[in-house]
Amino acid sequence: METSRNVTAVKAFQEVGINKAKAFGERLGIKLDTIEEAYSIGGFKTGVSSFQMAGAYGAFGNNGTYNAPHTVSKVEWTDGKVMELTPKKVVAMKDYTAFMITDILRTVIEGVDGTGRLAAIPGIQIAGKTGSSNFTEEEKKQYNISDGIKDSWFVGYSTELTTSVWTGYGTNADGYIDTNPGSIEGQLAKRLFKEIMTYAHKERVAASFKQPNSVVRIGIEPSSGRIPSNSDSSSKIIYEYFVAGTQPVKESNESKKDDNKNPGKKQNDDDDDKDDEDKVKPPNNKKKK
Repeated sequence: METSRNVTAVKAFQEVGINKAKAFGERLGIKLDTIEEAYSIGGFKTGVSSFQMAGAYGAFGNNGTYNAPHTVSKVEWTDGKVMELTPKKVVAMKDYTAFMITDILRTVIEGVDGTGRLAAIPGIQIAGKTGSSNFTEEEKKQYNISDGIKDSWFVGYSTELTTSVWTGYGTNADGYIDTNPGSIEGQLAKRLFKEIMTYAHKERVAASFKQPNSVVRIGIEPSSGRIPSNSDSSSKIIYEYFVAGTQPVKESNESKKDDNKNPGKKQNDDDDDKDDEDKVKPPNNKKKK
């Protein structure tokens, strides 16, 4: 996600499947009659509005609870009668899903190669995602465009607020600005997001994203995906989040393989353990009758 690779999004969609992806979108206020693989990278036939995107992304910053975007929360009459108009909250996902997606989307802002680095706000943790669409070859020829992007998006959030920004052209016409991704115009969505969110947080204190109890953070050896052995140096270890109960529990054999080159050391004979044995099963939280 840090570098906005389309392949990653498509593969995730394929793993989840159309039905689950569609249902997840509906819980976030995005209701679609049909859904295709291209939708995973924004290849919509009809698309969604920035209003809908703000509502959907807000759920990730709200521990998985979706609040439908609205402008009026209640109406009060002079006789004291009150009509509550705040939409009902919907638990759209588990808190661990919201947190782990947020952790991934933070790399878009904070990563060395993050495509959303211009949206970073000093002192405020932000998670978000960039997006763009291209002109077709026919459009380039028709409107004399050498290069550029037709639409540019940035949707991001803190623990307090969510903002969705779209810049681009709603209709085809002559006189398009040649907006390549690296130009000022091509970066406009991120710049607007930063200005809006900086101003909106002047009187709000946004807390850092909090790791829920359903998530654990452990060190692993990247080459094996297992927990490091005692002989591993700290330079070999990276730290990752896991849903509690699914984290690796077996020790890496990489060091042991190296040790085998030394006749004075004995290699463990469990090198051929299956990957699915490296993890413990998630806890069964069902209550007994």
